[in-house]
Amino acid sequence: MLAAACGDDDGTAASGDLPTVVVTTNILGDVVTELTGGAVEVVTIMPVGADPHDFQASAQQVDAMRNADVLIVNGGSFEEGLLDVIEGAESDGVSVYEAMSVVSTIEFGEGGHGGHDDHDDHEGHNDHDDHDDHDDHDDHDDHEGHEGDDDHDDHEGHDDHEGDDDHDDHDGHDDHEGHD
Repeated sequence: MLAAACGDDDGTAASGDLPTVVVTTNILGDVVTELTGGAVEVVTIMPVGADPHDFQASAQQVDAMRNADVLIVNGGSFEEGLLDVIEGAESDGVSVYEAMSVVSTIEFGEGGHGGHDDHDDHEGHNDHDDHDDHDDHDDHDDHEGHEGDDDHDDHEGHDDHEGDDDHDDHDGHDDHEGHD
């Protein structure tokens, strides 16, 4: 379908150049590039990060859209800022394809995810009766043999750092000459 739309009546390109397919968004550009495998020149109108709802095409982009062999748009009024240009290109004889026209939409709630399953089929995961022997943990309260361990008075030799605070051993650094 795409190749036929890009050429003359027998499905071949009108000239020796590659047919030009202009797409509105970079996502459509990626899809068309992958599908055509380099058989067409893909021109993407909107830069990455552009808001398609209010994007306004430059004069050069409008010209590219109106002179394309094929113009592929998202459709569904997604490209609100380009609707006049898209209609103008179609009036000029450009084949315009809306990606939305070939995509089946799914109403919210269809497809098996509309209602939430209560997961009642998970038998044996609710009661955890096999953990009854871990309720009280009384066997950890005695801590025998650890009396007197929390005063930590056995750190002898660490409190006697007297005389270490003055740092008088830095000869040659006291006058700081040349540092205004």
